Amino acid sequence: MDLFTIFIPTTLSSDAIASPFSVLWKEGKSHAVRTKFPNLVIGDYDVLMKEPHKFVAAGFGDMVAKYTALFDWRLAYWLGDEPYLDFAAQLAESILNLLLRRVKDVAAQNYIGIETLFYAEVMDGYLMELANTTRVAAGSEHLIAFAIEHVAGKGMHGSRWALEQ
Repeated sequence: MDLFTIFIPTTLSSDAIASPFSVLWKEGKSHAVRTKFPNLVIGDYDVLMKEPHKFVAAGFGDMVAKYTALFDWRLAYWLGDEPYLDFAAQLAESILNLLLRRVKDVAAQNYIGIETLFYAEVMDGYLMELANTTRVAAGSEHLIAFAIEHVAGKGMHGSRWALEQ
């Protein structure tokens, strides 16, 4: 029997709100482990529009980092013989372009900005499911962010918050 899962995120601080992977840490290294993709993701915009700005900024930063991840994924395909799904990469890039066009709405945390960020993060999880890899969402930029967070001893994934404190 397959479980029916419903995710109801209360923050948009990470693109993992609908991810089919969980990141586990062992001996200082991150490992992406395949998990169940949600059957349904529900966004309550009244809640999400009221979250602290630093969480929205972190989620936006996590999404924009996909530009680097997409280049890394292509390089891993060319140089490392890793599987690559051009359809997922092209869709991810289109979503990022829309998100950047609506950056003022995201910063204002108005309805269209929060809706755009929510759908972008949900679609990011869907693209990981479709491509069967985290490559569409994470590359070397995540390794650098993890290192900064580790050295600083604090931080929030996707933001410069750790450096501003």
